Parts: sequence; structure tokens; C-alpha cells
Amino acid sequence: MARADLPERLQVALAWADMLLAGGHIADPELEDRMRLHFSQAEIVELTYAMGTFIGYGKQIMILGLEPENLPLTVVPTPGT
Repeated sequence: MARADLPERLQVALAWADMLLAGGHIADPELEDRMRLHFSQAEIVELTYAMGTFIGYGKQIMILGLEPENLPLTVVPTPGT
């Protein structure tokens, strides 16, 4: 299923996750506006916390070399490097 086929609310949440994974800086005020259209402030906080937690755990696992050998790996360059 393509992202465009998903409900708008899920598309916005995925775009938010992409922004966090890329460094967590809101470069597009429209994204924040779209989030506020589909989610309450409490939901945005909860989503951001959960996404940040899992992104952080993933980075720790990679840094410590604990990822399984057969796990497909997507490398996202760190902004500014």
C-alpha cells in the first residue's frame, strides 16, 4: 500500500515521524499545522514522545552493534554532516 493510499491522519503522523527521524526540527510550518488539524496537543505530545523513544532505542541498538545480522538496515544521514 502506498503512503498516498493511507488515511490523511496516518499520512500526517508518518510525515511527523520522518521529521523526527531526520533530526527533529520543524522545517515546514505546514506540517505542524496539519498535525494540529488531525491531533490534539496531548496526542501530539504522546506521539512525539513515543516516536522519539523508539528512534532513540534504534540508534542505541545500532551504536552498540546489537542489531540482528539479518535485519534490513536503512541509513539516514545525520543533518549537517
